[in-house]
Amino acid sequence: MIRRWMMRSVSLGRLLLDAGVVTQAALEETLAFQRTDKRRLGELLIERGLVHPQALAQLLSHQMSCPWISLAHLEIAPEILSLLPRRLALEHAVVPVHLRVSKGHKVLYVATDDPTDDVALDECGIAVKMAVRPMVAVSIEVRSALARFYGGEMPVTPEPPKVVPKPPAPPVPRAKKTSIRESVDETEILEIDETPSQKKRAPTILVLNAPPTFLAECKDAAKSLTATLVDGAIGSSAALVEEHRPCAIVVTDDVYAFDRSGLNRLALDNDAHLVVWSEDVGGRQLEPLLAGAIARWGRSSYEKGAIVDGRYELLRDLSDESTRGTGSRWEVRNVRTARRSLLALAVRADDGEENAVAIRREQKALARVTHPGAVELRDAGTTELGDPYIVLEPIEGRTLDGLVVARTKLIADDVCSIVLQVADVLTAAHAVGVVHRQVGSDNIVVARDGYGLEHVKLTSWGHATTGDLSVAEIRLDIEALGVCAFEALTGKHPRSDEDVEAAGIPQPLAGVIARALVSDATAFESMKQLAMALLEAAPAARERTQLLDASPLARDESLGPPPPSPGQEQRRYPRAPYRTPVRIEVPGIGAVDGRTEDISGGGLLVVSRGGLKEGAEVTVRFALPLDGRVVSEVAIVKWSRAAHAGESSGLWALGLAISPDSLETQRQIERYVALMGDGTETTFTK
Repeated sequence: MIRRWMMRSVSLGRLLLDAGVVTQAALEETLAFQRTDKRRLGELLIERGLVHPQALAQLLSHQMSCPWISLAHLEIAPEILSLLPRRLALEHAVVPVHLRVSKGHKVLYVATDDPTDDVALDECGIAVKMAVRPMVAVSIEVRSALARFYGGEMPVTPEPPKVVPKPPAPPVPRAKKTSIRESVDETEILEIDETPSQKKRAPTILVLNAPPTFLAECKDAAKSLTATLVDGAIGSSAALVEEHRPCAIVVTDDVYAFDRSGLNRLALDNDAHLVVWSEDVGGRQLEPLLAGAIARWGRSSYEKGAIVDGRYELLRDLSDESTRGTGSRWEVRNVRTARRSLLALAVRADDGEENAVAIRREQKALARVTHPGAVELRDAGTTELGDPYIVLEPIEGRTLDGLVVARTKLIADDVCSIVLQVADVLTAAHAVGVVHRQVGSDNIVVARDGYGLEHVKLTSWGHATTGDLSVAEIRLDIEALGVCAFEALTGKHPRSDEDVEAAGIPQPLAGVIARALVSDATAFESMKQLAMALLEAAPAARERTQLLDASPLARDESLGPPPPSPGQEQRRYPRAPYRTPVRIEVPGIGAVDGRTEDISGGGLLVVSRGGLKEGAEVTVRFALPLDGRVVSEVAIVKWSRAAHAGESSGLWALGLAISPDSLETQRQIERYVALMGDGTETTFTK
């Protein structure tokens, strides 16, 4: 007997009743009619106008955690169709669409309008001698496919229903591609033939009340980005957004000042990028901002609340500049186990397969590397739209670059401990033929384990390569780790002509870092050599760090937030590590993008590529930590500091105090900190 892949399903009628789609009386009347008509319940409900066909399919996909599939233009290979006897296909109205073969295990996926029909799925499983899993399709498409592939009776198109209920279902995924790929090992995949993909709609940029000179700049930028530009007035902005669904709304600072809250809400409700422009900002910055909006718009087919591959609910978009070229990143929840993870998703684009290749590289690398300091690979697959994904363990902690920019530099013992842990990870990776190739302070994360002890995790393996390694390839990781050590110890980037010892690094540690940075005969030939030399120079490197405690003793030379001015009162709040992309909108200047590192009831610690004036009132847009809902909150910049004094570019640390009037935001933050925090405090001044 073949074991079913999920719990026994509840009936279709019970699902519809629980969702409030049909009444008990209407369901009983339809069931009574079914006893003589013998057709499927879903078909009868659609014919009677009690439920819309797409709404029914959406509901089943959401409630049953089944992938959604469109059969309208799908071509299925004959060898797939031959797996299921014609009699069973016609009797149970199921269409075989995909065979997954992985390490000798076979699964047949069938399209059906009723995934609750356990009897049909079990009979099919017995006939094909393998596991059978359902995919949800619209009834009329199932009947049409049966007629096309098995010579069944063509369906009669029913009259449009008079009532169109709206069940609580996720958004319908875009129907861009029709191939279904489940196995992540290309050598074990039997694929469905792909039909030509639909031409992607050009992105639209809405410009409101723009003066002629600025409008001309916007048109030039839109033309360069192959985008459609719509020139409109703020009075009709809501109607224009509804009509054109822009990826970006562009206004000047004076227009933004006129209706700041209304424009924030308009952009937030329609998932548009709000660009506030000032004449003080160089024109060269306009095109990159719009390019970022278009990139985010390109990912909009995967939205918060959608179910990917029938298992993973998208909770919080984690994509930012650091993930460019390696796909979008989401916090997800497994709908069957409620376990939270990070999902890296490669959205296939018309201009290339860069993201898909990166996802495959990361999957291949992490499948080889087994080490507690590497990110755990939990799952992998392909979405209903043909986009590959991997599922990773979630890591909430502080990045090395975030720690350095907030404290200007770290003490030697902490740096050595971090570098040694990363060296251990890379030693294990090199031993199995994997080179990371992207080691940097932004993907070295200090996090706590279940016992509260700090450990270092090396993330972002999307640029990794696998195979037989040369010394030159290994030295790429060695040199990159040496750069991270130099930055953490000094707070600045190493220069090729700068002597390490002259930078203030004590011996013998300076000698170890110097050997890591050079490429001559004195350089380390393996990561293990670097680790051994580091231990000899700094025996305390084996000790655990306390970087997340932020105690004065642990900080040592760290500066921390500036002291309050005379007459100002300090407010102290428990905090917790929390990383999510943020956008800070500044009236009269524009916007600054970054990410949070810490969160507390008082506000956010943000790492960004630009600084802000202390005391400035801003609007900060970010995702809440519990439900992933994106909010826009008024905040005050309490302090702003560059990673290294005198640098005009690079990373900045910003302390943002959120208004205490934002009750729902405060409630979520406080609850998250209570669950994840360490009891230490963050200070903001008021």
